[in-house]
Amino acid sequence: MYKFFKHSLLIGIIGIIFCIVVFVTNIFHNLVMPLIENTGLEGTSLSVVDSIISALPLLLIIPLVIYIIAGHIYVQRHLENAEAKASRKLLKENAAKQVVLDDKVDFLKHKYYSNCPNCGSVRVEDERECKFCGTSLVIK
Repeated sequence: MYKFFKHSLLIGIIGIIFCIVVFVTNIFHNLVMPLIENTGLEGTSLSVVDSIISALPLLLIIPLVIYIIAGHIYVQRHLENAEAKASRKLLKENAAKQVVLDDKVDFLKHKYYSNCPNCGSVRVEDERECKFCGTSLVIK
């Protein structure tokens, strides 16, 4: 859907210019009216059809303007949604990184025994508790 509206401003402006040129030069009227006249329409119905065909290029400007406006709104919302999605992703990644950093800061705030005070086993790096008996290795 995004591709349909991506260039709506450019396409809409080109379409509007084309409709104005067709209206001013009366090309559409000159091509279509001989076909209508051969159908046998006469009187009021022919003049109504003639008026519609003359104004048709100008009437086509209305859907083009709607296309431009709808395209602008859609593209704007698409970009806002993409930006919000990227922001949520960054926030989630940063929150996960912050948890790891907070854990490291908390770990570095304390001093630790090199051997467990309860069972005497050697403390492995980054351990807070003894892996054998579960005793805290934090020096208080």
